[in-house]
Amino acid sequence: MPYEKAAVTSRSLTISVEGYSVKFMSLEDMLVQKVMSGEEKDFNEARALLAKKPKFKIRFVQQTLREFSNMHDKPYLPVFDKVRKKK
Repeated sequence: MPYEKAAVTSRSLTISVEGYSVKFMSLEDMLVQKVMSGEEKDFNEARALLAKKPKFKIRFVQQTLREFSNMHDKPYLPVFDKVRKKK
């Protein structure tokens, strides 16, 4: 599970909240998770994230979804493209 490990370690963002260090998933990893869920609610949340932060590492998201598509035989990348284009 190299993807999952990196998502919560090297790619996560650590923020201090009331004296506690809290890790947050990167925008890119959040988008990957939202697309892979297959739920319209998550697609809408992904659209909202993209509206708030339109600049992100698109190549990372596309490559990761391509890899998961191949592993799970699911069309994650076309779903991501639809999510991005639908306003």
